Amino acid sequence: MAGTDKLLETVTALNEKDQYQKVIALLPDQVLAQHKDAELYHQLGLALADAEQHDKAIKAHTQAISINPKIARYYTNRGLLALTKQSFEEAIKDCSLAIELEPDNTIARFNRGEAYKATGQYDKAYEDHDHVISLDHKNAMAYYGRATILCIKKKYEKAIKDFSKSIKLKPDFAFSWYQRGNIWYDLQEFDKAIADFNKTIELDPKMKLAYIDRGYAWFDKENYDKAIQDYSQVIKMDPQDATAYRLRGDCWDEKKEYERALKDYNVAAKLKPTEARNYINRGCAYAALKKDKQAIEDFTIAIGLKPDHADAWYNRGNSWNELFLQTKAHNELQHALDDFTRAIQIDPLHSDAICNRGILYASIFDYQNAIPDLVRTLELNPHDQYAPRWLARIQEKTMLNFEEMLQRTFSSPFKQTPVKVKNNSSAGSKKKAAPKKKSKR
Repeated sequence: MAGTDKLLETVTALNEKDQYQKVIALLPDQVLAQHKDAELYHQLGLALADAEQHDKAIKAHTQAISINPKIARYYTNRGLLALTKQSFEEAIKDCSLAIELEPDNTIARFNRGEAYKATGQYDKAYEDHDHVISLDHKNAMAYYGRATILCIKKKYEKAIKDFSKSIKLKPDFAFSWYQRGNIWYDLQEFDKAIADFNKTIELDPKMKLAYIDRGYAWFDKENYDKAIQDYSQVIKMDPQDATAYRLRGDCWDEKKEYERALKDYNVAAKLKPTEARNYINRGCAYAALKKDKQAIEDFTIAIGLKPDHADAWYNRGNSWNELFLQTKAHNELQHALDDFTRAIQIDPLHSDAICNRGILYASIFDYQNAIPDLVRTLELNPHDQYAPRWLARIQEKTMLNFEEMLQRTFSSPFKQTPVKVKNNSSAGSKKKAAPKKKSKR
């Protein structure tokens, strides 16, 4: 017994000094079998966890539990290991056993809350983090955990308060700044988002996501040079990050530097050939350079990868339309109509696809199909600049007023939005520009 106590004192002191390799060396199987002490197995489990030998650590904690199943921290630590391995149900089970033995165990409750969150049990997760706060109102991580649940529930104001509380209690925890920055971004408070991302990067200069998301904020402020700097920093940190190349390509695209955009999209597609957005965005750059055949090839690849991506069909329709304007070939016209229709089937609220299909119908004098599309466009987007021009052209051609056009083309009219149709007979037949290609996360 005295020998066990002495050994336990030694390994405990070593673990406290992070000398886990010495602990592992002092506790081989034969020594553990000789002493048969639960706490020795527990200390070995802690050392193995620090050495990132998680399976062996779980086994050591299991041995400790088999010897003495009444110690809460054994379940707590095994539950944490399960959480680390993303074995969430096992984590919930172990943390629950720890809480049964020790109801005020804040570590077990916090970890169970994280496991509940990972399995989509958000109400239970919230309850656990909330309970931790009731037990320890200075627990920064509990405020952080509760805030992440509030984000999922889209209760942003409350989430900001919790992240701010977490920051006040633990100002050096970068993730609280980062997550609050993301909320500011989602609320379109871009300056506040950038300030929080700045602080995140100050605390953790290697956090790629902070540069990525700060780049999004700069992008939405139309400061493309700043965004390029952030994405370039990510590429410097990780030359294999396909997303950073794609996002930097989007910046070059917005600056109308299409050749530079293509170079970045090429790298993105090479690094991540299964990502449809790489081909959609590269296709848009080709289209901007009037290389519509290459654009169609890229959009077709994107459709093959993600058949339900409405913008892939929409953009390919635009490129078929461009070819039709050049060649007047009937098959290209039909391809464009088919692609716009498919985009609308996928996303019935895709006002750009609806408008462009209406413009295309109008350009071939198919007013019976054009008018419903153009009016529907204005229902979805009253500020659209193209639909009124084309309705005005149709009005001039047919000598019908707006109400008569509706009566002649709708068997069952949908609810109308009042629209002032501008008489602009000089409206062109050019397609509308492709929508923004950026997609956050």
